[in-house]
Amino acid sequence: MYIRRDRKTGKNGNGKTYVSVAHNIKVPGPKGKKITKPIVFANLGAEENLDIPTVCGIRDALDRYIQQLQAKKSGEELTTLIGKEAATLAPKMAQLKIICSKDYGVRILLEPLWKQLGLKAMLQVFGMKANIRFDFERVVFGMVLNRLVDPRSKRACNTWLKEELVFPESEDWTVDTFYRALDILEDNAESLMDGVEEAVSRNEPKENLRLILVDTTSTYFESDYCDVERAEIAAEHQEAQENGTRPPRAPVPQVVNKPPLRMRGHSKDKRRDKPQIMIGVAASTSGRLLRSELYPGNEAETDVTVDLGAKLGPGWGDSEVAMVMDSGMGRLGNLAYIDTLEPPVHRISALPLRKSKLADGILKGEGKWLRFPGVKGREGWRYQSRDLLGKEAPFGRPERLIATRNPLASDRTIRRYEKQLQRIRRVLTLPDPTLENGHSVKLDSIGANNVQNTQKIHA
Repeated sequence: MYIRRDRKTGKNGNGKTYVSVAHNIKVPGPKGKKITKPIVFANLGAEENLDIPTVCGIRDALDRYIQQLQAKKSGEELTTLIGKEAATLAPKMAQLKIICSKDYGVRILLEPLWKQLGLKAMLQVFGMKANIRFDFERVVFGMVLNRLVDPRSKRACNTWLKEELVFPESEDWTVDTFYRALDILEDNAESLMDGVEEAVSRNEPKENLRLILVDTTSTYFESDYCDVERAEIAAEHQEAQENGTRPPRAPVPQVVNKPPLRMRGHSKDKRRDKPQIMIGVAASTSGRLLRSELYPGNEAETDVTVDLGAKLGPGWGDSEVAMVMDSGMGRLGNLAYIDTLEPPVHRISALPLRKSKLADGILKGEGKWLRFPGVKGREGWRYQSRDLLGKEAPFGRPERLIATRNPLASDRTIRRYEKQLQRIRRVLTLPDPTLENGHSVKLDSIGANNVQNTQKIHA
């Protein structure tokens, strides 16, 4: 135990000395050697602001406490309060100190699930095929555990496993170990997803697999260049090096995906200026992930549906399955493709009524709108169904069209139309309808065509 003095200099160049009570311990260092690591027990603040009477008071208080503790240890009072066994150990307790503590709890929870999904066995096979010296399965497990508990970079994950978690397997790992493991993981990604789907299908109740939920999302990268542009920049650097010409201003790309993956496309994050990737997922009704696939950022959702449909299915068995998708993925070409899958698959897809010729009869007011029978959160909603048979069915198989009406959404639309109509009328009364208060008039996306729709609604 000693008094530690640390000199720190601020941005303005002025420095202060801070005082603390510390203790040194020995911890494993590089190449198995022990190194000294200071442990700070108490910070006393800046030395120039140190209150000497307060420090002396702390010292005297600790002296009095130790004297009282020693008196209790030697007396009958200690035996009465905590038992004879504790009284026997009490003289030795002063020599015991907590040097450090490490987490272990989440690892206990993840290990059984890891084995149940077959991930442990599959990854061990991949590691043996790669002919490597480190435990590939344990490295991947450590990265997944880090993502669940405290997501960090690969370098920080390596430090986290060694210093903050009970994970003795990581003692000899370096950051290169993690990147090498990711390369092996990518080489076996398809086999891994097949194994995960088969394991989930085997352990999931068949009722949860009757509906397969399919959806896509996107995530963007804080990068100025897509993979095509990166390849062009890399080629320009290579050409400049070979010919001795001036290289481009952009730095040499560290990674260029072949085929291109990070591409600009329709961004659900409202970042069309950034390259992105598409992620297609399929899950059971309980939320268990069956399959996850990565696609280029400019891939159409319809193409994702086709690809996921082709890859899904090894664990379905004799169950009747329905794929569920939204309007972006459930276009007519995709629906026709799903009808060709073997074993046969039912489908439930959404589409806007205003874009469907099949809904003409419903939109013209034919039929009665019925209440949703006791569906929570759908109070006030109405629905109408129509069976399509024979020539009406676009794909030659019987289909049921179910249209819904949400009165709240209808009210919001009418209110928006009325507000826009009032704006148009006010602008038309101006001497110059293209200017308002000296500025150009800007109307929202409803446009003048929707004025006619508003008049029809009121009629």
